[in-house]
Amino acid sequence: MHRHPSKLPLRLASTEDDQPRRIVNTKPEQGQPGEYHLPYPVKKDQQSYDYALVSMTKGINARHQLLLVNGLNSEGTQMAMEFLTDIPDLQSLISTLRRMTPGHTG
Repeated sequence: MHRHPSKLPLRLASTEDDQPRRIVNTKPEQGQPGEYHLPYPVKKDQQSYDYALVSMTKGINARHQLLLVNGLNSEGTQMAMEFLTDIPDLQSLISTLRRMTPGHTG
């Protein structure tokens, strides 16, 4: 069965009233925030942060999967794509994911 992105535990939320575009964590574990948004720096020399959401879900049939890469802005999306296409970064990510869920077969 296809899992729609709106049903995933981490999902994008669009800008609404006074809330900026953000990533919502519907099931945060202890110490994790319920939302990730861009904290714009107040000072020129202050470090800035960006977030991206990378989701792998089933495709339209059993042989295909869909990789969704969404940053909170264009720069976040670009940085996520660069991270995912850098072999050492990708190998590190895969190793981390395998340690976190050793029985996963994906």
